[in-house]
Amino acid sequence: MKKLTIFIDGYNLYHAIDNLGKPHLKWANPKIFCKFFINHKIEEIVRVKFFTAFPTHKSEDTQKRYKSFTDALKHYGIEIIEGNFKRKSITIYEQDKKYVKFTHEEKESDVNIALAVLEDAFETISDRILIVTNDSDITPAIKMARRKNKQLKISILTPPIESTKYISNSLYFASGNVGKNQKGQIFHNFVILKEFMLEQAIMPDEIVTEDGGKISIPNEYKKPN
Repeated sequence: MKKLTIFIDGYNLYHAIDNLGKPHLKWANPKIFCKFFINHKIEEIVRVKFFTAFPTHKSEDTQKRYKSFTDALKHYGIEIIEGNFKRKSITIYEQDKKYVKFTHEEKESDVNIALAVLEDAFETISDRILIVTNDSDITPAIKMARRKNKQLKISILTPPIESTKYISNSLYFASGNVGKNQKGQIFHNFVILKEFMLEQAIMPDEIVTEDGGKISIPNEYKKPN
């Protein structure tokens, strides 16, 4: 069997699902919905990594939802790789007046994903890597990984995307997921995560862990009756 690794850009996926306006889909297990994109006859999942960052700047309720979700993923054998949020200031000019606004920006996840891709390529850990993201920042790492390991296949799975948003062409070019038609015109083999796949990957409302503990779905993520 060929070895498959899955890397998930957690917040890229989260915001894409959030834009759908269906909070219950946030309780989906990536290990399950990624199975729609696996050739089960010849591939087996050897590891799944979820890249994210603890929302220290958010409310206590948000932090509890984050912990419940990441604990649930850990229960299903998904490794959580955390970066962090850093406070930053933004200067705004309006009618000759200057304002300073403070916000928080997620750091390290892009770098962590890039390093994981390169590690996989250099150590020949997998035959194929499936990356769930629409963030082009990891494009250089994908290019280098494919140059280093000619046998490694890299696939991009784009999170659910609004009609007003753009799919990152550079990710598909870097991964080699492009083709040409009979006229020689280049086209991209876009692969997009669909709502029905998320629906089929929803985790139980209550998960019983090996030590007898319980992980409960946050009320905000419960599906409306």
